[in-house]
Amino acid sequence: MTVHPVLPIALLLVLAAVIVGARAVTLSTVLAHPGDGRRVALLRWAATTVAMLLLVVAAARPGIESPAQAQPDRDAAAVSQGANTNVFFVVDRSVDSRVSDYGGATRMSGIRTDMAAIVDTYPKARFAMIGFASDPEIDWPLSDDVWSLKAAIAGLSPTSACPRTPPLT
Repeated sequence: MTVHPVLPIALLLVLAAVIVGARAVTLSTVLAHPGDGRRVALLRWAATTVAMLLLVVAAARPGIESPAQAQPDRDAAAVSQGANTNVFFVVDRSVDSRVSDYGGATRMSGIRTDMAAIVDTYPKARFAMIGFASDPEIDWPLSDDVWSLKAAIAGLSPTSACPRTPPLT
């Protein structure tokens, strides 16, 4: 079992002690409650206390490692190729990407070249492509299908025109 706390463990223990102390003070009010509602109030108090303490436990971020994670000499090649990595391409597909200022080529050809280089560098990663001109659009959902992504990248082009809103009548 591993623990990756959000805050130092000592601080989490102090926080838990403060919660228990504050809740103990409120317990006296609950126990002073007369009648049939006393049992319901006590259950509500206990549930709230347990929920607060469970939040402190969650802040400690406990977990169980899989056998592959427990090995210190994990496959370095898989990590360097982008295994378990999500890459999101956000592509400007507006008319401005037709401008020829990328070493004599258009911006879009530079975008395609850069995207292909990233895909080749991290072949085991998952990729998504979001294009935008006037509105964002998912051009490629998050997927590890690099083979067909390369075809989608090769076919990238600027949008022909921004969509027009219909006239008001």
